[in-house]
Amino acid sequence: MKNAKGSKPDPRQISPIAVICAKSLARDSNVPYAREIWKELGRYDTAVIREGNLRLINFLRRLLFLYPSVSGLKSILEGRHLAIDYALEAEGNPHVMELASGLSPRGLYFTRWDSGLVYIETELEGLLQIKREIVTGIRKAELLEGRAATPNYHLSPLNVVDRSQFMEAVKPYASSKKDRPLAIVHAGLFPYLDKEEQKKMRDNVAEALRTYSPNGMWITPDLVIDEKELKSNLLMRLLMKLIEIKTGRKFTFFESEEETEKFLAEGGFTKQTIPSAYLADRLSCVDILKLNREQVRQKARMFDIYKMRLCSPT
Repeated sequence: MKNAKGSKPDPRQISPIAVICAKSLARDSNVPYAREIWKELGRYDTAVIREGNLRLINFLRRLLFLYPSVSGLKSILEGRHLAIDYALEAEGNPHVMELASGLSPRGLYFTRWDSGLVYIETELEGLLQIKREIVTGIRKAELLEGRAATPNYHLSPLNVVDRSQFMEAVKPYASSKKDRPLAIVHAGLFPYLDKEEQKKMRDNVAEALRTYSPNGMWITPDLVIDEKELKSNLLMRLLMKLIEIKTGRKFTFFESEEETEKFLAEGGFTKQTIPSAYLADRLSCVDILKLNREQVRQKARMFDIYKMRLCSPT
């Protein structure tokens, strides 16, 4: 996407899903910086918010959430977000490269409480331009409050299937002290890629880790999505179809655990599955939305984590 210098991106070219997710985290959770991002987005560009507030998609989403049986689905956004946070904490808080970050608040938060952390947030240029403005607005307000700058927080344009862009985007870590391993994370990205694109992205992740952080890791909940679970509700199937039409991307899921393991092994990765049922007791959305905690726990596989590492050379 090309824009005249200083102009705003065309909101029709911005994924409405990023806006919908940002709105949900801001209103339905206590995730740090989620509300600040939503507020700053409104100041920056109301057209983008209007594009994200697609009437039919939001109507179906609200209607879907009236069903008590989908408590687990209501918690999926915060659940997947926190699942990555806890996986990173368990690894001793490595440096992070977040792919297709959208309007995620993680980079803002992590670099605020850990000044030594290198955090590389990546996204397609149009949405990244908006995120830069949001981050600038939030950090300016913090500086006025006397809070320190966060020079290790980087925003880099990236198409995840482009090898040269990928290796360029990882440079802030490559040029750092590399005193910690690198974790490459994402949530919600993989199902939007077709099979060939998934392979290209996998290989780019492998090359980046092999080149700069052989003891690093790839962390995501995207590989354990249960398509049958998602499509078990008619409204959810319709919602997914509308999202496909709006984004121009068809969802692509792995059909079995065996297919997932084969895909990862072909890319030189071993995997560990981290169950996330424990998060049912930690999600703020459960209280805010008055969800059934046990139903959330039963659906928690939707935000289980896969943690991948490079296979040891033989």
